[in-house]
Amino acid sequence: MGPLIPSVNDAKMNGFDDVLWLLDDYIKECTALNVFVLQQSRYGHLELVTPPTDDGISDNTMRNTILEMRDHIQK
Repeated sequence: MGPLIPSVNDAKMNGFDDVLWLLDDYIKECTALNVFVLQQSRYGHLELVTPPTDDGISDNTMRNTILEMRDHIQK
């Protein structure tokens, strides 16, 4: 997180809680928070999505619990 510190400090000084990093319109990472998006699919269904853990997103208990609840509700 070293090179990100100036950006995070700037965001916090401007009243934001965290920084969301994007690359080519894809969420790549957050500094501390889990990120979830509730969106409508092209078929009209609501879906809860979150970035994959293969690009620096933390694979943690809270994230996994929310995804398990989502999967349970969708069944």
